[in-house]
Amino acid sequence: IHSLHRIEEIKEIVLTTNGTSLLPHLKRLKEIGLRRINISLDTLSEDLYYRITGSHRFFTVLEGIQRALKEGFKIKINMVVLRGINETEITEFIQYFLKNSVEVRFIEFMPLCGPGWREDYFFPYEKIKEIIKKKFDIHPLLSSGVAQEFALRDRNGLEGKIGIIAPVT
Repeated sequence: IHSLHRIEEIKEIVLTTNGTSLLPHLKRLKEIGLRRINISLDTLSEDLYYRITGSHRFFTVLEGIQRALKEGFKIKINMVVLRGINETEITEFIQYFLKNSVEVRFIEFMPLCGPGWREDYFFPYEKIKEIIKKKFDIHPLLSSGVAQEFALRDRNGLEGKIGIIAPVT
């Protein structure tokens, strides 16, 4: 990461991680110039986290997110939405992370998992949007990346930005 900063053509360096080993590296990552981290987290439930990942590091990941925010990193959370598993957490994710000024990106489950791909887990973009619209006013933003971005606001004045990544639909 430190060496990449010397390449003028590179405008931004972003680390994407599952967050399980982030805590001991935050200070050094900040020292070498990293400013943005994308963290994959598919649930806010410790039990469901174990079911999805097979890991007991749920609270380590949450602590890493909180510490990274305190250190001044810009954080995005990537949630793969899985039908019948975590789609009921979509609005909870938005509320939890927007309170911390964290952008959430919802991602359709992609057929990249070999034998782990299950079509019955697929939850499409339009259904993600429908769930969000039940609790938030959303307005599409001009997007230049892989996500369709939306400005949103709830009835209590909570505002922020989310993204939906729809590689399948």
